[in-house]
Amino acid sequence: MYRRTRRNRLRYRKCRFLNRRRNQALAPSVNQKVESHIKLINWIKSFLPIIEIIYEGGTFDPHKLKNPDIKNYEYSKGEMYDFQNTKAYILERDHYACCFNDSCAKKLHVHHIIEKSKGGSNNPSNLITLCEKHHKLLHSGLLELKNVKPKILKTSTMMNIVRSQVFKKVSNFTETFGYLTKIRREELDLVKSHVNDAFVIANGRNQYRIEALRLMLKRKNNRCLQTNRKGYRPSIRRCRHQIQPHDIVKYGSKLYKSLGVQGKGKEVIILDGRKKLIKGSKKVEVIFHSKTLVNN
Repeated sequence: MYRRTRRNRLRYRKCRFLNRRRNQALAPSVNQKVESHIKLINWIKSFLPIIEIIYEGGTFDPHKLKNPDIKNYEYSKGEMYDFQNTKAYILERDHYACCFNDSCAKKLHVHHIIEKSKGGSNNPSNLITLCEKHHKLLHSGLLELKNVKPKILKTSTMMNIVRSQVFKKVSNFTETFGYLTKIRREELDLVKSHVNDAFVIANGRNQYRIEALRLMLKRKNNRCLQTNRKGYRPSIRRCRHQIQPHDIVKYGSKLYKSLGVQGKGKEVIILDGRKKLIKGSKKVEVIFHSKTLVNN
């Protein structure tokens, strides 16, 4: 109703009745992670001359995560093999006894540890056996399950989907795996590190290597969004100051790194080694203004 009213007020807006058609059947949370990966790749390509991307991926085996000792033929036989339904399996697994007391009433129920309304599933790891009495007490809030946490494998499945979707959507994309990286790194006698792994993944051998740069993202504006407290003046900055954090500034005859301003832009905080100095902004000159990426 509210959406229809708003649409009628804005005469210039076209009716968007077909905006719910999707080109892919991905959940919004998974699609957001896929788009984040692609956005990061495109952003790096915007300032580095990248021709080819080599991606080290790994797949998760949910069966192996549940049972590390699983064998080849056991993949076709799930944990509920030879049981009529899930309830029969849960009762057999819990030896037909309530988890609170073995000597409870004979009438047993199967309870969701994480309720379905809160994102719980019908997976056996999220189900437990309770008697009728304790089941009612639990739902009324007079009883609490302790030290019972289901093993959730949604994240593993989601990362498998993200990996496959990114591989499809990015051009000039080659996939490699961790075991290949380990073999090549040991051939070159390199220590295990992110920098050495990246060098090996990029087919590095005897090339000259520069020192690793530690870069960080810097915000472009110094706006501070916060909730104003009652009885106090708003401390949100209403103007953009000339000196920004991580800028290279000159004070006297020396160069320093700026940490920002204070006192409504009248004072500048500069870093001298490990010491913080506060100087007047009129006596400080900006030498280099870094926009987005800065050397940390």
